[in-house]
Amino acid sequence: MADQALPENPTPIVSENPIVSRGISKALEQQKKMEDRPRQYHNNDHTLKVINRTTKILTALGADQHQIDLARLCAAYHDVIINHESGSAENEAKSWYELRKYMDEVNQQDGPFKFTQDDFHQSEEAIMATAVRTINFQTGTVTYNYLETQSVIALALRLADLGSTGMGDFILDGTLLFNEINPEIPPNSPQYGQELKKWNEFQIKFAQKQQEFYNNLPPKIRIKLDPLFNQFEQSIKDAQKAAT
Repeated sequence: MADQALPENPTPIVSENPIVSRGISKALEQQKKMEDRPRQYHNNDHTLKVINRTTKILTALGADQHQIDLARLCAAYHDVIINHESGSAENEAKSWYELRKYMDEVNQQDGPFKFTQDDFHQSEEAIMATAVRTINFQTGTVTYNYLETQSVIALALRLADLGSTGMGDFILDGTLLFNEINPEIPPNSPQYGQELKKWNEFQIKFAQKQQEFYNNLPPKIRIKLDPLFNQFEQSIKDAQKAAT
């Protein structure tokens, strides 16, 4: 397994917990309805990839079923709200608010399952961990709200959201994101090629920084995740090729 990339699977995960299954389905439908314009990257395909990656990561780390279920919900809702004109962390805060509404709805229903206050805290922490604080296009440094002291769910979602860097599909995902945030550039124009080249030059540095972040994780975590995150070098090479 360590010698090959794990295939991406955009098929929705059917959780054994009906509350989780319903929440995931609700988030995917809501994401479609909330689109202010067609999204090439922040869409259901990306969300389903993040759900799958998050599940693989937490399974590898030995998380319990409740942690995995809660993380799946966080992954499903983490990009429900996307507005590229919004300030840093605003989209993530609004996305978590939508998850909180669903969790409140579950708690108000009759039934044995209830979300705890710790669940609310960890879900907010996890979604906010994916928020970008700063971007340096010269160095490729992107800082996130994630902190080392946060929960394993926050770490899993942080890694899963940018998982293509280490898990595969890096150039594909990067190009889709470029297209989404630059809708005004005609795809067949000389400007498109020029700007995409600059973007891929940034992607080289970005992939290197993501690899550095991963390599700085505690060894006891990396040894469990290395079979999943084995595509950093290939991502860097692909970005270098795309930038030429």
